Amino acid sequence: MIFQKKHKMLCDCFVRDAAKYDVVQRTKPAQKDKRGWTALHHAAYDNSAHDVERLLKDDPTQMFVKTNSGNTALSLAVKHGNVESLLCFMKYQLVDPIKGSMLHIAIKRGQLGIVDAMVPSCNNVQLHYALELATIYGYVHIVRSLSRFIPSDFIVHGKYKYTLLHIAAMHDQLDILQYLCSICSSEIITVKDTDGDTVLSCAIKRSSFELVKFLVDTYPQLLYITNDANWNVLMQSQFSNNYQATNYLLDRYSLFMHLKTEERMTPLHLASCIHIAERLHALDPTMIDVVTITGRTALHEAVGAQNENVPLIKYLLALRPAAISAKDAFGCTPFDCVLETKFDKTVKMIITLMPDLDDVDSHGNTMLHIATKHFSLQEDESTLQRVFDSHAKDTKTPNKDGDTPYHVARAQNNQFAIRIYEHNVCVADMFDIHTQYNPLDTSELQRSVAKECVSLDIYLLPDLNFLAQEFLGTSKKNKKRKL
Repeated sequence: MIFQKKHKMLCDCFVRDAAKYDVVQRTKPAQKDKRGWTALHHAAYDNSAHDVERLLKDDPTQMFVKTNSGNTALSLAVKHGNVESLLCFMKYQLVDPIKGSMLHIAIKRGQLGIVDAMVPSCNNVQLHYALELATIYGYVHIVRSLSRFIPSDFIVHGKYKYTLLHIAAMHDQLDILQYLCSICSSEIITVKDTDGDTVLSCAIKRSSFELVKFLVDTYPQLLYITNDANWNVLMQSQFSNNYQATNYLLDRYSLFMHLKTEERMTPLHLASCIHIAERLHALDPTMIDVVTITGRTALHEAVGAQNENVPLIKYLLALRPAAISAKDAFGCTPFDCVLETKFDKTVKMIITLMPDLDDVDSHGNTMLHIATKHFSLQEDESTLQRVFDSHAKDTKTPNKDGDTPYHVARAQNNQFAIRIYEHNVCVADMFDIHTQYNPLDTSELQRSVAKECVSLDIYLLPDLNFLAQEFLGTSKKNKKRKL
């Protein structure tokens, strides 16, 4: 018999009042089977309350011995809904962290009996936590049982001011939401959290159409509440890519499409697919002309999106071709945005539709540079030729790195662009390209010029001897000559 003083033992750190066990008979460590189960584990699992009480009396620290799979005798009783065994454990006044953990296990498994048994020993914080968990896991019967503990404002998450309705919407729990709406006032329905979101905003973000439909049809007043960014519910549904909700709102409440944000952004600016854009344009053809206070068009927003959407961009471009050159407050055009996002398919589509487009990006690349970089397949050759014909003036224009379009073609090994150059640029210009801007390897220069001399000898015959000597390094005098 070992006599213990009144203090909290290290091994009993989860027991609030160890004073009751001043005299504890210490025996050898409990015997375990091959699964790591002690007699107390078996008793708790079988809900043998008499055996549980006896074993705990002998050594209460056994309740925290874990099996090979990490279960304690207490957690086994909770998981299997053994209320009688739980009550034996509860006599030892478990501390709050343990009660919170057991509540979580019980609610996750839908064990209403365990929850009811623990309620008398729980404080308000733990009860609100239990309500939140029951809402998240979708157990209506547990929420009903705990409904008497719901605070008057329904807020159970102090930091973000989430009501139980917000939590139900966030986790797509329609049955719970319907029950909560039936027992709360209309003022609770319209409450915003710290992010400025109503329960409808949360449902839209969750991309749940059934939740949105229920809230919109039952509480139409939610439609007129904007979030902190002054976005109406239609725009919120577009931003969240909740297509079903967007189409439903356009079918039933098309008046929202005329509303703009404080930045003069319209629903068309937020269109994320061509089908929504077509619907919006059909309802209001003037929306395509609206520009935000920062000068951004709907095309700016489409090309600046995270994911490349060629059909949508092509559609918006067809509605307002001039938008491709519209500059925002920072001097960026939609085409500049495309180049920054490196959407190759979009770049090719725009250049194919607009080979005459005259633009220079932030790196000093002309349209000829850009086309040379992006059009390298055989089917691209005709488009590349059209761009070359429209921008022949830029054949010798260097970018900020000193590279001409021909240098880009060589660096990209774009044989089609190289061929176009060799067939369209005169020998003298090729000479300028090689010698004035970031010269290529001499052997490449010699082969290129020699090839040009042969292909162009019909109309450059008087100058062939001189050019061959100059370019192949055989001339005795280094003199300049105009062609």
